[in-house]
Amino acid sequence: MDSQARYVIDKCGGPKAVATMLGIKLASVYKWTYPKERGGTNGLIPSTHQGELLNRARAAGIELTPDDFFQFAEIVAPAEAPPFSTAGGVS
Repeated sequence: MDSQARYVIDKCGGPKAVATMLGIKLASVYKWTYPKERGGTNGLIPSTHQGELLNRARAAGIELTPDDFFQFAEIVAPAEAPPFSTAGGVS
C-alpha cells in the first residue's frame, strides 16, 4: 500500500463499500487516492469522514482502528525555535 486512503479503503472492502458505508459518491472515495494536481487529497481520507468511517466499519465487523489512519503519516521535525530571551523586562 502506498497511502493511507488506499490502505483503509482496501481494509473496508474497496471503494464501493466505503462509499456505501458513508453515503457518499464513489467518485469522492476515488479522489482520496488522487494527487492534489488531479483534484484529489494526496492519499489522505478527509478528517470529516474518518470518525464516521471508523464507526461504520466497526459496526460492519471490520477491524479498523485509529492507528490505520496514521501508519502512513510522515514524521515531520518541528521547526527550530529561536532561543528564549529574557530581554524586554518580561518576568
